[in-house]
Amino acid sequence: MTDQSIGERLTALGIDISLLDISESEEVTMITPKKFLGSNWASIDVAVQSLGGLWIKKGRSSHWEILRQRQETNRPVEQVRSEMNKAFPWAGSFALQKAETTLRSVDGCKQFFGEKKFSEKVGRSGFLILTNQRLIFAAKMGFLSKNYGVIYATSLEGIMSVSSGKFAFNDKLAVLEKGGQLKEWVKVGINTLVAPINEAILKRREELEAEKRKERVQIVLDFTSLKEVMEKGGLVMTTFKCPNCNAQLRLPERGKVMVCEYCGTPIKPVDIFEKIRALIE
Repeated sequence: MTDQSIGERLTALGIDISLLDISESEEVTMITPKKFLGSNWASIDVAVQSLGGLWIKKGRSSHWEILRQRQETNRPVEQVRSEMNKAFPWAGSFALQKAETTLRSVDGCKQFFGEKKFSEKVGRSGFLILTNQRLIFAAKMGFLSKNYGVIYATSLEGIMSVSSGKFAFNDKLAVLEKGGQLKEWVKVGINTLVAPINEAILKRREELEAEKRKERVQIVLDFTSLKEVMEKGGLVMTTFKCPNCNAQLRLPERGKVMVCEYCGTPIKPVDIFEKIRALIE
């Protein structure tokens, strides 16, 4: 490009180009997703289209192409950002958490209150937003307001079940939290969110379990940290049994490994932690 490269232009539009492979030649620029983009695809598509690009569907090889003669470099950045805001009007209304990314964003979802009389069953309309950490419902903060606010949010690990149903001609999405709270929304086609929500819940639980395992390894690298963890959990232990010969041994004050003085078995802090973790977690 004459003024800025495609990557520079996309960055100026707020696009995270680390998600993309950008290959520029004399005839065409190809922009290929490095991974599944989820809801990021729509905003990137708007930005690439603003530069004269087209989405080429080729299954796993799908990508954008910008022919050299079609490249547009003079459209104001603010004009393009305005188009992107129309696609995601709730963006900027609330802060995402650390390492949180948007997976799906569905407009026109209406709150549903099954326990109320028929005329009051359907509530506010807004966006149901699925991230890799939470399920969020955002709606306009007033009839004439352009600003969106979070009406409901829950962590994925706090969801017990997600199911679908029907209400009149609408599909219904039901989310049951572990505390027993039930939240429902209606919209034609909203039942298609069940699978991606359940998939996101599973991935989130796997991530949290992996973090716990990592923490367990880190905190029991030596006997000093092991004693600190036990004290925080309200457990005081000065002796323990050898896992091999059952001899009573004194818990060391420091060190990364000890050897049983009776049978010669090497014992690491993590070995002791695994036996007592149920008592301190």
